[in-house]
Amino acid sequence: MGHIPKAYQQKKRSQGRKHNAAVICLARRRCVVIYSMLRHGTFYEDMLVQAA
Repeated sequence: MGHIPKAYQQKKRSQGRKHNAAVICLARRRCVVIYSMLRHGTFYEDMLVQAA
């Protein structure tokens, strides 16, 4: 999970968002993932680990 947030932030920056807005987008995305995990009773699975 180390480099994905940085890549996501850079993607948002390239879409014209300022630094703080890009960080807020990332935080919201993480909240959505956490909420989904709680709702479904699952644990986080890193997609990069699954692909390897």
